[in-house]
Amino acid sequence: MAGGKLALRLANSGTSPAHFALYSYAGEFPTPKHVDVQGEHVEELPGDYELAVQGPNRFWFQLGGSAAGRAAGVDVASRPDARTGGLALELRNAGRDGITLRLRALGYAPGEKREVRLPVGGAQTVEWPTDQGWYDVEVTAAQDRTFRRRITGRVENGAAGVTG
Repeated sequence: MAGGKLALRLANSGTSPAHFALYSYAGEFPTPKHVDVQGEHVEELPGDYELAVQGPNRFWFQLGGSAAGRAAGVDVASRPDARTGGLALELRNAGRDGITLRLRALGYAPGEKREVRLPVGGAQTVEWPTDQGWYDVEVTAAQDRTFRRRITGRVENGAAGVTG
């Protein structure tokens, strides 16, 4: 969150562009927005937001919150964890208050829950379990009922997929 707006950063480190579709649920834009990303693309959105981002391989990222909320300065990013082959969640707090984030599996890791306390300026990377690369995790803030992130998809590992 910067200047009362959400800075949504879409990144793709691949050699070909990746397609993302942004869906607005709170009027951020009138129709779905489509962007092809190679490297990085930033979208600025209004202070109160509720939207979803669809990306490659069934990646889905839901975001909800408010510029006036105590978790307005919290950033949640996901990336493959090269060490474990799973998912890493990078959590940062650039806000004005310390925040307690609650992480819970909505699928693929039944019963998995974590609580992460981030002081002002704090950051933590959390290794998140996957089921053959698949994940579905929700992040909420104890001090801000408007703040919610849901990240679901599959970690790419370059191996041949199985269909059936």
